[in-house]
Amino acid sequence: MGAADLTWFGSGSFTEAVQRLKLPNVKFSPHYLWDATRHSEPTVNAATVQIPPSRLPAAIAHFAEVTGMPRLPSDSWPVVYQTLESYAALHVFNFTEASKWSRDQATEKGFGIPRAAFTFVIRACQNEGTKLNADPSPEATAIARALFNSVLKRAELAGLEINETEKRELADWIHHQDQGF
Repeated sequence: MGAADLTWFGSGSFTEAVQRLKLPNVKFSPHYLWDATRHSEPTVNAATVQIPPSRLPAAIAHFAEVTGMPRLPSDSWPVVYQTLESYAALHVFNFTEASKWSRDQATEKGFGIPRAAFTFVIRACQNEGTKLNADPSPEATAIARALFNSVLKRAELAGLEINETEKRELADWIHHQDQGF
């Protein structure tokens, strides 16, 4: 029994295993643990936002269902692109760090964008040849274009027939401004 077999030494969870250690001054929240004598409680400026499928426009809900595209509010997409653009310009690319850093930066700005959304866009960039480790690093518009093209390809591979109106709805929702698709 141990961490490797997910029994957490008979405790059932990581949190319970740490609590059993009875470490002085340890505090817990749903996503953090910290030493209260050394650190203040971590704050989260925004809740993670994903829109239920019933509240998305029909075409967007369908794209999300078929492709796995995150169900973010429309106004979150530019934040994703701008944050990834900043990451690419400031860091040596590391996939894990790119999604974590980007999520944390967005949270600090008041946007609760889940890490999985950044991961989805990073993979779209890789699939479309928009490398975040390129020199020069990609701009937000290139990242948006990569996401748009990747979602369309995923939808087509899944057998979804996409008309021009649906393409326009997707482009508008994710703030892809390139008219030449």
